[in-house]
Amino acid sequence: PSVTYHAVNKAGRLLTNCAEDSANAVTWGVFPGKEILQPTIVERVSFLAWKDEAFDFWNAWARVYDRDSPAAALLRGFSDEWYLVNIVENNFQKDSEAIFELFAGLGQQLPPPAEKQF
Repeated sequence: PSVTYHAVNKAGRLLTNCAEDSANAVTWGVFPGKEILQPTIVERVSFLAWKDEAFDFWNAWARVYDRDSPAAALLRGFSDEWYLVNIVENNFQKDSEAIFELFAGLGQQLPPPAEKQF
C-alpha cells in the first residue's frame, strides 16, 4: 500500500496494514558521492519497542506533577487510553502535503480495522 501504519496501545493491541516481516525506510540522508546515511526503518519489532518507551515516558512525565493535577491526569490518559501511531506515505513522489489528506474528516466514525494482538 502507498500508506502504511502501525498503531498500538499500552496493552499491546496492535493495528497495522503491514506484513509481519515488512520494513519501511522513513529517513535517510543523501549526499553526492556518499553512501546513504543514518537510515531509520519502521517495522513491527522496533515499533513495539518504541511503544514501551513512549508509554513509560508518559507515565514518568505524569509523576512530575501532583497526582491529582490536570496535567498528571492528561498524561496518564495518554498512557491508559491512547494509541501510539506511525503513518508512512511510501510514495515519496507525491506532493509533500498529500499525507495530510488522510486526516481530513478525522473524528468521523470509521469501520474497525483488522486487529492483531501480541
